[in-house]
Amino acid sequence: MMRNAGRSSGSGRRRLLLAAALALLWCASPVAARPQEVEDLSGDIGKYQTILALANQKLDDLELPEALAGFTEVIDAYKAGKLSSSTTLTRQLVGQAYEGRAKTHANLGSNTQAEADFESLIRFDVTWPVDRTRTSPKIIALYDKVRRRIVGTLVITSEPAGALVTVNGEPLGRTPLFDKELTSGSYTIQAQAPGFDPMSEAVELAGGARLEKLLRLTPNARSILVATSPAGARVSIDGRQMGVTFGVGGPHYAEWAAKLEIAPADVSAPLLVEHLPPGAHMMKLEKECFEPQLFSITVAMDPNDLAPLPFEPIKMAPSLGTLSVASTPPGAELLVDGKSTGHTPSRLEGSCSGKHDLIVRHDGIGQWIGAADVARGQVASVSTAPRMTLAFAGMTEAATGGEPPASEQELGLALAGLKNFNVLGPGAGLPDDLLARAAGAGGLDLSPQYLATVLSRTGADLVV
Repeated sequence: MMRNAGRSSGSGRRRLLLAAALALLWCASPVAARPQEVEDLSGDIGKYQTILALANQKLDDLELPEALAGFTEVIDAYKAGKLSSSTTLTRQLVGQAYEGRAKTHANLGSNTQAEADFESLIRFDVTWPVDRTRTSPKIIALYDKVRRRIVGTLVITSEPAGALVTVNGEPLGRTPLFDKELTSGSYTIQAQAPGFDPMSEAVELAGGARLEKLLRLTPNARSILVATSPAGARVSIDGRQMGVTFGVGGPHYAEWAAKLEIAPADVSAPLLVEHLPPGAHMMKLEKECFEPQLFSITVAMDPNDLAPLPFEPIKMAPSLGTLSVASTPPGAELLVDGKSTGHTPSRLEGSCSGKHDLIVRHDGIGQWIGAADVARGQVASVSTAPRMTLAFAGMTEAATGGEPPASEQELGLALAGLKNFNVLGPGAGLPDDLLARAAGAGGLDLSPQYLATVLSRTGADLVV
């Protein structure tokens, strides 16, 4: 008779403890039996862990019929749906039960039944790690015999590489996949990759065989390469943002750069825009201080060339104008978009087209806060009269729904009508976090710290 290798003899004390444990498990009163039946139906894993532990102990002690009964009870519970295979803990429990019962049959001399259990174990989990260190070589040889008979290997590559593969709906990984072990049988291989039509193929895997499959996916989109001069242009396709050009394109753009009389270093690296459907698309390029460009591109498919389609680099035209700011009296500090640019009167050639925030600040007199729109090739002139700035921080309580109370709106309109002050209020130049109700968390905040914050952040002279 074959025995499980590495077993240790049980002491009399351990046998008594096991007998007591079995008595507690199997001799429960009828009153306690009813809740136990409910636990069985709900897949109570704790009960079957105990049964499995006792079965393994019986196998170690060569009490083989009792071990066989315990392993069978766990397996039958799994087959009856009382143990779900969706959890790792349950899969370990069922795998150990199959392995234990196969070893028990082998120790009883029933090699045919042992092989059947080893086959069930391998089909249950082809990656199951049988304990080779504590099992006799004869039993391991029996297990390996079964494995050679029913396990094959699958090799999957694809064009393009990196396709996501599932086998019978179970994720297998991304190609290339080498020597993936599966039990013999019929399988459906599915592969998908962005920019390609998904594909499906049925295969038959024989035990002991090595099956190699090359999956050629059909492209349904193509990537493109966009370079600009200069770098830093925002690229959108059909109204969807695709990224910003960056870096330096390198020497392969030298010929194009020479034709336009610019340095190769002024051309960006190509931006990869992935998976555009074939046909016409609208591409837009935008960059601060440059004219936006909008034009049509055509994406052509080539089944024999899956490489991204390169477009000739696009040179963007600068969009600059002049900003002229004067003040009464002159000599006021001028801040454009938060940066000091000198004192009035000031004429700023080469200003980027678009809207600019202006602050004209004169010590001892006040400031002027406003904006100017600069058009390409045009002069935007602003004439200001600095005056004191009043910051209206709002009321301390919000109306229903968080809206400003009517009294706050009335006061805000009245203050906005003042002609001798720059008025900053809620929704009109005052940051939301400086509202009195926000700063005071529901109560009025007139602390020196709060007032100093309002003054420093807004440049105001007065706070209401």
